[in-house]
Amino acid sequence: MTLAPTLIASIISCAITGGIIPFIKIDGDVIKDKLDDAIDKVTDSIGDKVTEAIQHKIDSYEEEKNSLLAFKHTLAQLAESLDKPLVFIIDELDRCRPDFAIRLIERVKHFFDIPKIVFVFVLVMNKPQLLQSVKSFYGYDSEMNGDYLEKFIDFTIKFPEVNEDQLYEMVIKEQLYRIGELSNKEEVNEFYFWVLALQLEKKLNARELIKKLNQYALLRTYDTKKNLILITMIFDSSFGNSLVFLNKMINVLFKYLSKGHNTTSITKSIFISNTLKSDFKISQFTMCEYVEDLESINENYSRHGQQDTKELRLKNYLAPFSVGLLHSSDNFINDWKEYIQTGVHEIN
Repeated sequence: MTLAPTLIASIISCAITGGIIPFIKIDGDVIKDKLDDAIDKVTDSIGDKVTEAIQHKIDSYEEEKNSLLAFKHTLAQLAESLDKPLVFIIDELDRCRPDFAIRLIERVKHFFDIPKIVFVFVLVMNKPQLLQSVKSFYGYDSEMNGDYLEKFIDFTIKFPEVNEDQLYEMVIKEQLYRIGELSNKEEVNEFYFWVLALQLEKKLNARELIKKLNQYALLRTYDTKKNLILITMIFDSSFGNSLVFLNKMINVLFKYLSKGHNTTSITKSIFISNTLKSDFKISQFTMCEYVEDLESINENYSRHGQQDTKELRLKNYLAPFSVGLLHSSDNFINDWKEYIQTGVHEIN
């Protein structure tokens, strides 16, 4: 819809009907009349389109308005039929795009603003994080201009601070119960404490932690020994059955359990095993024994000429922890990595 094509068509028409030379000699008034006619036609056409578009907008607005009124009327009837206020919970708002989060809050306020009817909206979010997102997206600084969200929120309740250890404990118990590793949310076992040690070291966020445990739930075996190695590999694929890594996990768990205890007279592994047995009725902690046994094999077969004997001893020891038929100790980790990637292993 531009003026140029119509004018060009009109000029071409003049040239064709009058010939090229006569057209050049046409009086200026004739050209002006042609231009005026073309402009009138284009203007009329534009006017019709604009009028049509405006009418469509008006019709759409009326339709939306009627829909909104019908929605509010239905909602009011629903609320009046209930004995208690209608409560809506909107979780993880801070994880949404800032523009979506703000539009959602604005629409909630607009759509549910019904006289004499009380609706309760609980917005669960990391408020400072959302305000920072608003600042980054819109350039609105709440510290200078006031809290932007207070236009929509009547009451703000801040949850009490939970220390890192407590947070990990709650999430791990919840998720292990969900996937069937714990019979209830108060129970603990050796698998729980090993996952806790891995999490205390890796410090994954809740979403990443849950993702790891979901992956474990899909791949776990019916053998506790194998499952302890599996969850270790899932948490850290660079694990490599390294004694340095394993001792680090033992040290993490020792620090967690030894708060307020005198531990100078015993080793960390013995302390962990004794504490789990006395305080939590866990009779055996496999990973402490695993680390001690690997260290013992390395120490007892460290001399020249003992490598074949060491390999045989190591392969026999690792076999119950292996995901498949173990042909050599060097294949132990690679077999686990392949199983995690494919979900398939050689039956032993």
